[in-house]
Amino acid sequence: MSRKTPAGSGNGFNDIIGVALLAVALLLLVAQVSFDRYDLAFIHTPPNKPIHNWIGPFGAHVAYASFFLFGLGAFVLPFLLAAFGVGYLFNFLGYLRERRIWSVVWGVVMVLSLTGLLRIMNAPLRHLCVNINAPSAGGWFGSFTYDYGFWMLGSVGATIVYATLYLISLLFLTDFRLGDWLRRWFEKPETAEGATAEETALDRRARELEKQAKKLQEEVARSGLGADLQPVPEPTVRDLSVPPAKSARGKKVSQTEAPRESAPATESETAAPRDVAPATTDDILGKKSETEKAAETKIEEPEKAGPEKLGEPVVHVADGSVPAKPKTRPKRPKPITVAATPIIGNYQLQPLDFLQ
Repeated sequence: MSRKTPAGSGNGFNDIIGVALLAVALLLLVAQVSFDRYDLAFIHTPPNKPIHNWIGPFGAHVAYASFFLFGLGAFVLPFLLAAFGVGYLFNFLGYLRERRIWSVVWGVVMVLSLTGLLRIMNAPLRHLCVNINAPSAGGWFGSFTYDYGFWMLGSVGATIVYATLYLISLLFLTDFRLGDWLRRWFEKPETAEGATAEETALDRRARELEKQAKKLQEEVARSGLGADLQPVPEPTVRDLSVPPAKSARGKKVSQTEAPRESAPATESETAAPRDVAPATTDDILGKKSETEKAAETKIEEPEKAGPEKLGEPVVHVADGSVPAKPKTRPKRPKPITVAATPIIGNYQLQPLDFLQ
């Protein structure tokens, strides 16, 4: 099984890188400060003995290489390496470590733009170039970028481009807020007369916090989330100033129940169960009882009276209008009869108590 790496191993490695960068920066700075071109045999014969460079022959050759490539801009290299070392060791410039790739890129851009500016100012710095034995004030890189590219912009245009690149890279490496600094100079805060510097600073801080709070509120409103980071439901509005009418419910119930009670029973509805008398002998034999005969005679009487009314003379009106037709009486529905259980001899239906 692989062993788990401790959490502080990354910090220990960063400390090692920071110490190494600080040491290299210090060695390079000492070698450049104590540089003497006569320490090198290919420049002056015989060379200095002993060597004047404090880092020895190695320091003399390293300083010469840095001056030949970058000119006077080589003095920026030790401070740039020291800034990266502090960022790794003390986390003072931690953003350089977090964005190490972009930091290296913008560091190279800053050095190259500085060499270009020094190449344009080569004439007044010529005597310094002789002391460090550099081809120009900007070294080989300054001469290359200007003579093979930026010369088409002229000295003024090239100076503007070099200065812009240098300022952008410097702002990135230092994380300096140029816009905030300029606003502090140009804006006029509305403060009361006689306010101290601390009060003005507090007022300015309060305004900044208010702006940040407004921005956060706008972001939350756009995202549709509440203070608990949950989606806000749609608001529902209820008018609680008017109490609900309880009597209206009773009226509605009575109105809805009234039609149900007044609705006439249809023929499809089944008749309620009722007690039926036992069948008689005449019912079994198919003979009609006296009550049925009386009911039939009452039904036949209107039918007989109908033809007599048809024989009445029709009255014609002189104005030519048609007389109204006589209204016919609706037929009465026949009563619903349910047959009773027949009794045959002494047979009786068994009780159904066992079903209960």
